[in-house]
Amino acid sequence: MTVETRDLINELIMYLDGQVSGRARVIDQLLDIRLAAAGNDELTAEVDCILADMPGVTVVENGWVLSRLEELKNRLPEPVSAAL
Repeated sequence: MTVETRDLINELIMYLDGQVSGRARVIDQLLDIRLAAAGNDELTAEVDCILADMPGVTVVENGWVLSRLEELKNRLPEPVSAAL
């Protein structure tokens, strides 16, 4: 779950383009992260806070989105690497 959540966040960061994103799109992305993080109560609560505090009516500045995605990624535990 953590690896999938981290991969999803990294993918969303990679596809940020331009100065703003549609607010509905950002909400959908955050809900996808929330779903991927099911079972991680701390992370889902953080996503809920981000959703509640989201600025804008129709668009959101990508700088804001990027910083929130980075915060979520930093809250994830580091993936355990397989022993060789």
